[in-house]
Amino acid sequence: MSDVWQIIIGAGLQDGFNPCIFMTCAVFILLGFWGQKSSISLTLVRLLFSLSYMLGLIFFNYGPIWPFLLQKNFMLSGKIIYFALGTVSFIYGILFLKDWFLMRHAPQKESPTNIVKSPSGIIAISLITVILGVLLSLLSTVWPVNYYLTLLGTGALLKGQWQIVIRYLIGYSLISMWPLWFLWSFLSIKNIRPTLIKIVSASVFFLASSCIILIFK
Repeated sequence: MSDVWQIIIGAGLQDGFNPCIFMTCAVFILLGFWGQKSSISLTLVRLLFSLSYMLGLIFFNYGPIWPFLLQKNFMLSGKIIYFALGTVSFIYGILFLKDWFLMRHAPQKESPTNIVKSPSGIIAISLITVILGVLLSLLSTVWPVNYYLTLLGTGALLKGQWQIVIRYLIGYSLISMWPLWFLWSFLSIKNIRPTLIKIVSASVFFLASSCIILIFK
């Protein structure tokens, strides 16, 4: 394995443990409920969101705009937004936990978590999905350490070979999103118990909320 790929894999796996990707996983779960309640394919919703997020990471973190995103005002605004999202995530965690409790003790009743209302129309859902992916990738720049270390490392090892650097950074983005791929695989299991989905969803939302609020407070 080359030195570059050691940088890519190591930094990517480590960067998967960050509050931004946990919040992205929480939104990914909500989008799953949208897909289940609409005519659009659930796989398409998840694919659009994942691609939008990944391409956003590449553009915002590796593109010419990233020095601007290091400005103090943007970083402060991002932290404020994330703190608000962490609060909302905590509320959703409570709702999913409540659903899990009701489904275990009264399985004949319909799950009450219907506040995740799905917009009507395939175009509307697709557009909102893409926008959410891009916005979350933009907000992820408030946690930039490994992205820039990887950029500097690959740039130092491959001076003047920016096409190859971009290819490695795409690989890095895919690896750093491993919690999202793991969650997607879990939710794709056939005949999975609804109660298990509820408790895992609650755990993801509580984890996202705790990481965001504790780190960015």
